[in-house]
Amino acid sequence: QGHGEGFASSFLWRGNADYASLLAVPEVAAWWARVGGAPRFAAHAKTTLAAAVDHLAGAWYTEPLVDAAASASTMTLVRLPGNGGKTAADSKTVQDALFERFVECPVKTVGGHSYVRVSVGPYNDIDDFTRLAEAVRDLRL
Repeated sequence: QGHGEGFASSFLWRGNADYASLLAVPEVAAWWARVGGAPRFAAHAKTTLAAAVDHLAGAWYTEPLVDAAASASTMTLVRLPGNGGKTAADSKTVQDALFERFVECPVKTVGGHSYVRVSVGPYNDIDDFTRLAEAVRDLRL
């Protein structure tokens, strides 16, 4: 079966069906054990997200869409500076401008305001959010 054995057989083994990622599962499980597992990440995410929201909202004189302390999530929305009346196209323009500054952060429109969707992974620290705050400041919104 495979290439040269008929139309259906030619597509039996797709080139993008790479199972190598499955080989990493034991190493990922060992890494999670070394870094303290999900409970430690949950604590890190909660404190880092709260610090990030405080930092961004303070730098921009804005507020989060919802209180980060009440969130059980690893992400939230923080309003960007500027007046209302924003559209999805405006938010996309800001997101693209951030990307050009090597900052990957989704920008969404809610109720006529643009918000950054900040999220925390095990690798994030407050320096990442300081960089975001500075990049937005440089855009002069």
